[in-house]
Amino acid sequence: NYKIDKNATIAGAFIYNTKDTTMLNRLLNENYTANEDDSTIMINSYIMDSLDFVNDFIETMTTVFLWTGIVIAIFATLLLFNFISVSITNKKKEIGILRAVGARGIDVFKIFFSESFVIVLICFVISLIGNIVVCNVINAQMGKGLSGVNLLVFGPKSILLILGISLLVSIISTFLPVYSIAKKKPVDSIRAL
Repeated sequence: NYKIDKNATIAGAFIYNTKDTTMLNRLLNENYTANEDDSTIMINSYIMDSLDFVNDFIETMTTVFLWTGIVIAIFATLLLFNFISVSITNKKKEIGILRAVGARGIDVFKIFFSESFVIVLICFVISLIGNIVVCNVINAQMGKGLSGVNLLVFGPKSILLILGISLLVSIISTFLPVYSIAKKKPVDSIRAL
């Protein structure tokens, strides 16, 4: 609804580049609003233009990043699942001996889960360090001209997601082979090799 008046004057304000968030928030919240006549005040700067460009790029690439992340997560999950399952399957004789001396299925599960938990813990720590390093490098490289703005945030939700997926894979990849081997007679497991 707003029409530029021929007699309108344009005023500009120059502010120092600052990291004082209270001043910047006040400036953005008070001035970046629409008036009753639908006029707006735009804050233009090199940093705002760069952030708009990066934001547009990330919005267009979100689907690509999402599917790439899902594919990589599934691949890593299958690798970890296969590694733990094969490790347990190769120890059929040990499981048979444990069952023969009176160990219950849950006891066998606990023994092998502790082994897979150590493997998952090592993978989790390596993944955590890798993600923190990659996020910091990308933020440092892309944030040079953006006054230190962090584009990628690797926080507690990301850490809990990685930990949750790792533990779930560990439990499933331990339970399935141990359950299938432990339900057999101990003699059959010992003779399997």
